[in-house]
Amino acid sequence: MWLILALVTAVFWAIGIVMLKKGVNYLPLCLVYLLNALAFGAWWFLYWLINGGWQFNWTAAGLALLPGVAFVFTLTALSRAEAALISVAGSINPLVTAGLAVLFLGERLNIPQGVLIAAVISGIVIMAWPEKLSGKISRGIVWGLGYGLIYGVINFSGKYAIDTVGPTSYSLMNTAWMLLIEGEEKKLLSLVKSVSGKQTIAATIVFNLGGLAFFLAVAAGQVSLVMPVVNLYVPLICILAWWWLKEKMTRRQMAGAGVIVASVILLSLMS
Repeated sequence: MWLILALVTAVFWAIGIVMLKKGVNYLPLCLVYLLNALAFGAWWFLYWLINGGWQFNWTAAGLALLPGVAFVFTLTALSRAEAALISVAGSINPLVTAGLAVLFLGERLNIPQGVLIAAVISGIVIMAWPEKLSGKISRGIVWGLGYGLIYGVINFSGKYAIDTVGPTSYSLMNTAWMLLIEGEEKKLLSLVKSVSGKQTIAATIVFNLGGLAFFLAVAAGQVSLVMPVVNLYVPLICILAWWWLKEKMTRRQMAGAGVIVASVILLSLMS
């Protein structure tokens, strides 16, 4: 079950992130953040109405603050660098998550799984490597590496919190934090009337459908295995960004994408 949910996450995250790239170019980041929180909370509220399940734990409530802070970083990164480059450089996050999960959560990986996770990271490096090496590191790579480190830690902490209170409680607490942090609800009406606002609303709805699937996948399986499969969204983003946003995709990036896809498929068959 976790495998299906992870694949669903990859598809909806790729589509949602590319759609968000358009939104952050024309709208204040604070309003995009607010729309994301509302979309995320709406999906989980519907899920709670259908399935129920609510628990509270102070540690889990504290950890639920972290994804909202990380999303602010994501929106800022998308507004300052190419979506594809941020995503490929930031995809070191499964390596960070897997390492923390093995060390602190007692998850186990066999040698073939470890090799395939390393292959995913290798594919990312191939895609993200600059065309010309220079003393100045691309800002896209810097933003991407920060993205990867932050989300690697958050995926690990989210797994701990979900194991403590369940995905529904953790996600609704996360929503409450995001809405409290933002506090710009009065500006929503004017936003909804604009074309950019409508596009961003659609983007956050799609993106957070992937978020719903992601937390359910983390609850159902090992986070160290869920994350490499979810990373299929990286080549998907590159393809969508090339086709829709007219961002460049070189043959080397295509080769790296092929390595990622092949590695994730093999990892999925072994898990």
